[in-house]
Amino acid sequence: MQVSPPEQQIFEAIYKEHRNDIYAFILHSTRNETSASDLTQDVFYNFIKRYQDTDPIPSGIDARKLLFRIARNLTINYFKSYYQVNVDQVEEINVPNIPLQRTSPDNEPSRLVFKKEIRNILDYLLSQLAEKQRTAIILRYDRELKLKEIGEIMNLSPSGVFRLLDKAEKELIKQAQKIGFEPELYL
Repeated sequence: MQVSPPEQQIFEAIYKEHRNDIYAFILHSTRNETSASDLTQDVFYNFIKRYQDTDPIPSGIDARKLLFRIARNLTINYFKSYYQVNVDQVEEINVPNIPLQRTSPDNEPSRLVFKKEIRNILDYLLSQLAEKQRTAIILRYDRELKLKEIGEIMNLSPSGVFRLLDKAEKELIKQAQKIGFEPELYL
């Protein structure tokens, strides 16, 4: 793929500005660093391929929305192919109902372990959501996007995103109750 020097500078700036967010979004979805790295590369490759001869090249928030949309679509495709290849290798995930202990701020190593335990439980709860719900939750709370931005990425209206998030949050609470996790006790 041949890109002119001015376009190359624009694409490099877009890459530097958004690579970490795109990688984090994909990593959060796939939970696999190698796959997240490969998919992140594919996101930017597809973006460049699509917009290399466009004037003007999308930038700022428009580039961000397009990159997240590409990332979401590639992640969906990844799971479709991953599922087909690995359907026989799936094991049931059991999250033990172990009460977590609050730690004092003075006990830093314990606090880090506590945060990791909470994060593992939240990852498990997110994995119980439908793909659209999980994506909306990650974009809203992990990537801190606005409803309008999420809507543009997911092809939904802002009110549709609001309803999707509301439904996802209720499902998260329901799943948390199933395993005996009460987040308000630990916040």
